Amino acid sequence: MLAFGDIELTIDVIELLAAIFAQLGDPPRAAWLLGSAEALREQSGMPRPVPDEQLLADFIGPARAAVSAEAWDKQYQAGRSVTPAEALAAAVAAGPVSAA
Repeated sequence: MLAFGDIELTIDVIELLAAIFAQLGDPPRAAWLLGSAEALREQSGMPRPVPDEQLLADFIGPARAAVSAEAWDKQYQAGRSVTPAEALAAAVAAGPVSAA
């Protein structure tokens, strides 16, 4: 079941949340959400448009570089196994990282 009833919108929102968490300094959550979006793209046969690919890379890149490849891949793979609704619910429940 899609979170918004529209597969493309659902993917876009999950990718946007991944970019937001990356920019907020939460690489594990960004990787997890990106894994979820990638899995949904593969399942639906909807590759990311080239301009969107570069834009997402620009937002995700610093977060990906901030953690080890192993840590990133672990979260990315974990995200691939969740439903879109689970990904969205977890992102909303998590909220931003506190600056304490």
